[in-house]
Amino acid sequence: LQLPRQLAALAGWPLLTPPAELLRVPHIKQPIHQAALMAWLRHARVDAWVWSADLLAYGGLIPSRLGFEPLETCIGIIEQCLPMLTQGAAFSSVLRIPNYNLAEEEPDYWASYGQALYQYSERHAQGLRPMTKELPDSVV
Repeated sequence: LQLPRQLAALAGWPLLTPPAELLRVPHIKQPIHQAALMAWLRHARVDAWVWSADLLAYGGLIPSRLGFEPLETCIGIIEQCLPMLTQGAAFSSVLRIPNYNLAEEEPDYWASYGQALYQYSERHAQGLRPMTKELPDSVV
């Protein structure tokens, strides 16, 4: 919440944000309670919105990196919110592919296969045939 508040202050705009307790989770990989956020959205009175698609669809930035929700579920959540959010703009973070074996902010399998997944993606982006020998099909 700190950066949006600072940006709004620089622009001289009043800013209404969800209560911090709606955005707080016990673990970084756990999504927020999206139904509670949608209930807050229904009652908030604002002139315009700037909203995070990652937060609404996945429950947060880190949960959006995990990607275990079916696309249909994410689209359904966004569609439920659209009537409330027609005045304004949405943003989403560009997902990253870190080049290390650590799963702090990534899916758990990243601890074993992160670097190999990075190399796989890099080869694919260059139009080369990705090497899959060291990656299980379930990870790819």
